[in-house]
Amino acid sequence: MKPVLHKLLFLTCLGMSFVDLYAQNMNVSATRQQSAYAWVDSITLPFIDNEAEILRASLKTKKRGNRYRLAKAIPTNINFSNDGTWVTDDKGNRVWRLVLDSPNALGLSLRFDHLQVPTGSIGRFVPLESKSKQVDIPLQPKANGSFWFPVVNSNAALIELVFPGSDVISGEIGTVYHHFRNNTNNGLNKKASGSCNVDVVCSNANGYPQIDAWRNPIRSVGMLEFEAEDENGDLGVYVCSGALINNTKNNQVPYLLTAQHCIMNETEANSTWVYWNYQSSTCRTLNSAANQTPIDYTAFPYSEGTNLVASWGGENANGTFFGSDFTLLQLEEQPNPSWNLHYAGWERRSFMPFSAVGIHHANGDEKRISFENDPPVQVNFSDNTPKDAFMEVELWDLGVTEVGSSGSPLFNQAYRIVGQLNSGESECGSNSPTTVVKGPDYYGRLYTSWNGGGTAQTRLKDWLDPLGTAPNNVDGTDATIITANEPERTLPGGATLKAAYPNPFQTETSFLLSIPRTESVQIRWFNAAGQEVKPTVNSMLEANTEYRVTFDGNNLPNGIYLYQIKGATFVETGKVVLLR
Repeated sequence: MKPVLHKLLFLTCLGMSFVDLYAQNMNVSATRQQSAYAWVDSITLPFIDNEAEILRASLKTKKRGNRYRLAKAIPTNINFSNDGTWVTDDKGNRVWRLVLDSPNALGLSLRFDHLQVPTGSIGRFVPLESKSKQVDIPLQPKANGSFWFPVVNSNAALIELVFPGSDVISGEIGTVYHHFRNNTNNGLNKKASGSCNVDVVCSNANGYPQIDAWRNPIRSVGMLEFEAEDENGDLGVYVCSGALINNTKNNQVPYLLTAQHCIMNETEANSTWVYWNYQSSTCRTLNSAANQTPIDYTAFPYSEGTNLVASWGGENANGTFFGSDFTLLQLEEQPNPSWNLHYAGWERRSFMPFSAVGIHHANGDEKRISFENDPPVQVNFSDNTPKDAFMEVELWDLGVTEVGSSGSPLFNQAYRIVGQLNSGESECGSNSPTTVVKGPDYYGRLYTSWNGGGTAQTRLKDWLDPLGTAPNNVDGTDATIITANEPERTLPGGATLKAAYPNPFQTETSFLLSIPRTESVQIRWFNAAGQEVKPTVNSMLEANTEYRVTFDGNNLPNGIYLYQIKGATFVETGKVVLLR
């Protein structure tokens, strides 16, 4: 199939009225009134009772593999036409600002719907009282126009969107999330991870020689924060754990293994933020107050957005369970090599490990590690699940797991993943070591997930073994591939070329091209060896019209591909990476 040229169409934003759930410029907090943005249009959201929300969310426990709820969704209808303050910056960009104020909130996050913006648009979402540097977040909506901003630890925050050019902008903030828990120890705090947990940074120097050998697997584990509904259809924000996992090609496709009861569908996957290297910088003393004092995760690096690759498990209407409770995700963008992450190895053989190690984000807090010196045992978790689908860690010898640890990997003695956490009984209890519950904990087995439900969408082997060689195990590898993003370029003669996105890509990618005068333009595609892989395209392009040039890689092997764009006054080349 040849590359396709499409003119971009932009939808006019329709004006919408406020719903009765919030009021504009009313009951604004002192934080907003005293900030540098007191002149910016503001919206105050309804009061949420944090204690009531925590009580409601705590009615379910980890015993049946439940997700840990952090925030309640507030439906909104905030749009660019009716709300916010518009200004023009010194570069001629249009800038939209709005202050959100949610009394009693310990944090705020939000979701845009039907968002359509010019390429190169950026967003910022910052607490009003913060003096930290504003981080530019590229506004790259999903195919359905959804875009999520990550949490800020404040009850009042500034949204600032910067739009280059003059294209029409559309979209609205459909949901704001009132976080009734946070991890900054101010005000009403969420239940912190218990003091019997062990920091992954601990080492032989701190009396934990067993941890030193686990530096590579530790770097594979991240904390997942995502949007989901509870059993009553009430939307909120949840946390789980997961791990980057290698495949037989060792080509660093960014697969992430977690639990099905964490991420159940594509919508939840798309909303997922994965926080990396979220861990204490010091080894805190076991059973000390410091060891249960949470660390703020919002400053740690993160990956935004995942896609659902395969999943198998769930709950039947009669309360029984099926499958091995796994979900395999793929990050939408390659992790930054500077984060020093690791793709963990895996083991698919049927026999039980001699010992086991769990690495996880207990209670959605900093990364912890747990050791079991005895072999796990196979258990029949439910009448509907395969008899070999789960294994039990009976009693941890060091550390435990807690809510928020769900989906975290269990490693065997060879540093390879053998399963992911489904549920369990272990927890720290109070500060007294005598109240620690050491187990049992239950993990879905990679051995069973390998063939799963018998289809590519319900098993792991299609994704972890793209070579089809069916090895018993694969070792881990470090993350080194760089995302091949290119800057926007102004070409000779006044043409502009905007970066290909996504890049790397799985099936197709595209870039945007605009030329100052109507003329014929030639586009050619080559592999890294210089062989042309698509028919040459010669098209008459109209002046000052932005065209999307799409490259379909479905029938091509993974690798680097080059494109050449040739007009009357310019010749330009670029690079994209196909990576499945």
